Amino acid sequence: MDRAEQMRRWFATVVDTDVRYRIELHEDDGSVNGFTVEHLELEPPVRLAFTLTHHSQTPEDGVSDEKVVVTLRAIDPDRTEVTLVSGPR
Repeated sequence: MDRAEQMRRWFATVVDTDVRYRIELHEDDGSVNGFTVEHLELEPPVRLAFTLTHHSQTPEDGVSDEKVVVTLRAIDPDRTEVTLVSGPR
């Protein structure tokens, strides 16, 4: 199963075949924080991995290009344990 099909199964009924997208957050002070996200792994319903690049930061700001891995584990029908690991790509 390709990434676009995995995204359709996990997130929505329609997904563009490009698994990269850009997000812009417009802050109250007029600044814009731009991010590019690229999905690397999609294993519904247990694992999601993606890279996150923050375009406004510099290397001096800390991590501006990172990999994020989210793992989900059902504890019981009403509870899910979420583990999030984030660090340099």
